[in-house]
Amino acid sequence: MRHLSDDEVSEILSFLPAKSIMKLRTLNRNLLECSACDHFLLTQSHHTKVDSGFFTQPYSGPLNLTTLDPNAGIPNENLRFLQHTQRVVLASANGLVFCSNQSRSLSSLCVYNPVHPIATLRSIPPPPTTGEEYRNWSCIAVAVDPMSRHYKLVCLTKTPEWSSFYRCRVYVSADNAWKFDRMVDGGPRNLQLEYPVICDGTVYVASTCGTYMRTDPYVVAFDIEEDGSEILPMPAEAMKASGADGHEVKIARWGEKSLCLIGCEGSSIFKLWVMSRDQEAVTWAEIYRVSMMEVGLAGPGDVHAFILINSDSLVFVMNGCIYSYSIKEGALKKLQEGYPLGNPILIPYANSLRPC
Repeated sequence: MRHLSDDEVSEILSFLPAKSIMKLRTLNRNLLECSACDHFLLTQSHHTKVDSGFFTQPYSGPLNLTTLDPNAGIPNENLRFLQHTQRVVLASANGLVFCSNQSRSLSSLCVYNPVHPIATLRSIPPPPTTGEEYRNWSCIAVAVDPMSRHYKLVCLTKTPEWSSFYRCRVYVSADNAWKFDRMVDGGPRNLQLEYPVICDGTVYVASTCGTYMRTDPYVVAFDIEEDGSEILPMPAEAMKASGADGHEVKIARWGEKSLCLIGCEGSSIFKLWVMSRDQEAVTWAEIYRVSMMEVGLAGPGDVHAFILINSDSLVFVMNGCIYSYSIKEGALKKLQEGYPLGNPILIPYANSLRPC
């Protein structure tokens, strides 16, 4: 029987979650050497195609990580570091965690990989500013280069004055500099800055759906390559339901190249629409709907937060519990009990060794 070469062993090991690799590295000389090599770390992060869990970031209180994959995770001391330093997680992409110091301010941005062999908090220089933006709500979308350690941060910040415009800035890690600064029209409604999605160089942010405004809800799309923005209508059914109490719509990735909307009507029904484009026209097709009774939760309650992960796992917070419902399998899991009341931000996380 032919023995595998070191390169072949490294390639096989690169398909493991970061947590498993870090456990095995002390038992395997080859893996110990590989874990210090950028090529292996980037290969492993490239193979990490799905999110293995999510952070729950409450508006006040400690950060927490919930895993969907039992083989994934973050060392306790590194998670405690984020909790005890009161860092606020703004975004996560391919294992990198982007956070700020005690607020959603862009003045104290840093990047951190909590499972990297040498977990180091790296500062990101603050963007050019007049000083007033730092006190305002911001969102961050991240685009990573799969074959290098480089990435781009796209930051949208609400301007201080009562205006529909948002300031958009792009940080390019390869140059360690902010390369872009534009104003983007976000329309008359407030935007859900906690949940941006970036796909093929375009950042998408959904508006809120409250009854405070007659204007129908929509999605703002901003192309950072072409320097253009547009406002996309939501599905007619989602716009019609927006007048009902307790109706919310979130945006998420659908597969590698598309987007979807997840609607929650009155904490009783989830609906999912997938977006398609045809000669610049945007259409939405409803592909799934499920009631709380069909999910397996017959009692009344309020959904405080929800998100779609990996185009399958519908994660939501309800009645002090965090649940995950698989659309493909039709299976419900209770992930956590006794969660404090409130509306936490849910941030998908991939268990990758990607270097900062």
